Amino acid sequence: MNLYTSLIAQCAQKKSITTLKAVHTHILKSGSLFSFFGHKLIDGYIKCGIIAEARKLFDELPNRHIVTWNSMISSHVSRGKTKEAIELYNSMLFEGVLPDAYTFSAIFKAFSELGVLRHGQKAHGLAVVLGFEVSDGFVATAIVDMYSKFDRMRDARLVFDRVLDKDVVLFTALIVGYNQHGLDSEALEVFEEMVDKGIKPNEYTLASVLVSCGNLGDLVNGKSIHGLVVKSGLESVVASQTSLLTMYSKCSKVEDSIKVFNQLAYASHVTWTSFIVGLVQNGREEVAVSVFREMIRCSIIPNHFTLSSILHACSSLAMLEVGEQIHAVMMKLGVDGNKYADAALIHLIWRKRKRLVLYIITVKS
Repeated sequence: MNLYTSLIAQCAQKKSITTLKAVHTHILKSGSLFSFFGHKLIDGYIKCGIIAEARKLFDELPNRHIVTWNSMISSHVSRGKTKEAIELYNSMLFEGVLPDAYTFSAIFKAFSELGVLRHGQKAHGLAVVLGFEVSDGFVATAIVDMYSKFDRMRDARLVFDRVLDKDVVLFTALIVGYNQHGLDSEALEVFEEMVDKGIKPNEYTLASVLVSCGNLGDLVNGKSIHGLVVKSGLESVVASQTSLLTMYSKCSKVEDSIKVFNQLAYASHVTWTSFIVGLVQNGREEVAVSVFREMIRCSIIPNHFTLSSILHACSSLAMLEVGEQIHAVMMKLGVDGNKYADAALIHLIWRKRKRLVLYIITVKS
């Protein structure tokens, strides 16, 4: 038995599907306890990414314990197969197997992604009955996140308030929810409560509250949180970089934004784009075009948000030929446009034609 267990674990670690199937066949031929090794084989198939094989084996097992149910449900959720995950969850309940904290942590995500609030509320009720809502931070966080995605922030807050032992993950889930729904004052209030309790924020917490500060034009709190980012050693984290640039940009502090960008050891394409967008929004189009050129020189591939902003900058500066050149380069790089980039390009072309008409009228007169 130990040999089979060891072989299955090695196959899962090395993602060796062929060997795992051979072990599976050998177990069946040897007459070994299939019910015992079946659970381990399912885990092996899941870790190898062969969900269909895992599901087939799962359906053949006579007795399926909660760990295996959880493995199947979470693997389907993580691969975007939310409908199948919910069907598995319902089958589990029908067979009289009660969910545990791991089940709830996975299934609430499935409910929000599939958009089935009523099912989520029923599962929430069961979590309350089983005592997981107030006693398990992971389950509470999953519920708060689910209600946030359904824009039910009042329900999310009620769940949050009932939890006995709040941690950084739970606080962050509520803060992110408030931030995403434009409730920036509430996000900062929760953040202050978190700091008062001595809970150290992580990069996601800080990124969200920085954006909220920017939305509120709250430079005082923004600079204070910037200090926390530095103190926590999170300046190199992309989320922190982008949020700092966004905050200073929305507070119209372009020089501070430039200073933050220049101090970065490395900037991802997301950071470059955030910087360029902020410059354009604050009327610094010439600087934005210069930064864009530097971005290309650094071999950073822009995305359609970058393209949209820089085309608007070129249009505002009447740099029509430059705008067309940039668009041509983007097409060669395979950067697809979106409705905003298309609108910027149309505006650019319109300005060029308008200038041409004015020139013709001037010449003729």
